[in-house]
Amino acid sequence: MSVLGTNSSEIGMSYLNLLIVQLQNQNPLEPMDNNQMAMQLAQLSQLEQMEHLSSNFAKSLLVQQVDQASGMIGKQVTYFVPGENEPRTGIVSQVVIIRGQPVLGVGNDAVDPTDVIVIQDPTVPPPVLPPSNSSNSSSLADDDEDDDDSLADLVNPTGGGSGTGDEDDELGGLLAAAAAARAYAQTRGTT
Repeated sequence: MSVLGTNSSEIGMSYLNLLIVQLQNQNPLEPMDNNQMAMQLAQLSQLEQMEHLSSNFAKSLLVQQVDQASGMIGKQVTYFVPGENEPRTGIVSQVVIIRGQPVLGVGNDAVDPTDVIVIQDPTVPPPVLPPSNSSNSSSLADDDEDDDDSLADLVNPTGGGSGTGDEDDELGGLLAAAAAARAYAQTRGTT
């Protein structure tokens, strides 16, 4: 009689059936060792508990993966499609579970989250930092002379920073150029 099964409950049932047959056919003068039977039952119980723990862990992992993937809905992602050399970019519109794994719906593509290389919010442009000032080679962290300037004031020229008007005009020009380049790229179909 085979004791093999595919999971712990099938193994347990096979073991109990085998145990019943052994008890019915044992020699009354040499009965089964109770300690050995108790050890086998304890091992069977441990196997069932480990299988249950493994199943719960797999479910918890899937919930975490789906949660992370659903956080990408509405985000612009850049990803690789197997068999292609160039990455694609699109907005994640949905998350579906295929064969127990979350898959992102991006346009007509089903994208494995592990193929994503860039995630960004399409409504927030990437920050444009001002060019380094050649007359002041110190970093912002080392700037003890002018504590009123913050990084936000430098990046946002309309924020009323304490920089000179020329610096604000230069930064505003850079921001306008970046916005124009982004708009041109979008009209050309590239992002």
